Amino acid sequence: MHAALDRLWAEAANVDAMHRLRFMTALSEVVQHGRTPDGGTPTLTVSLSAGPDGLPAELRDDGVAVARRATWELPDDELAESGRGLALARKALDELRYWRVNGVNHRALVIRPA
Repeated sequence: MHAALDRLWAEAANVDAMHRLRFMTALSEVVQHGRTPDGGTPTLTVSLSAGPDGLPAELRDDGVAVARRATWELPDDELAESGRGLALARKALDELRYWRVNGVNHRALVIRPA
C-alpha cells in the first residue's frame, strides 16, 4: 500500500499535505475493517488515482458484507475505545460509498480538491 501511495503522490504533486493525510487515514481505516467469515483477512484490490476532480480510490474485497451503515457512525458512548474507525474514515472523506455485487464488497472513497 505504501508503494502505491508513493506512486500516487508522485503523480499528484499538487495535492496538499492535509488532503494527503485525510486520504491516507480514511484508506487505512477502510482497509483494516475487511474480514472473512472466519475472522481472517480478505483478498483486497485497491485502485488509486489522482486528477482534477480529486483523489478517488476503489477497494474491492471478498470478505463478509458490511452488516449495517451504523458501523460508519461514531458510537454514542464518547469514551468507547473501539467503533470509530469507519466513522473517522467517513468524516475524512468527501464521499464514501459501499455496495456488494456477487460476493464482492466495493467501497468508493473520494477526497475533492479544496
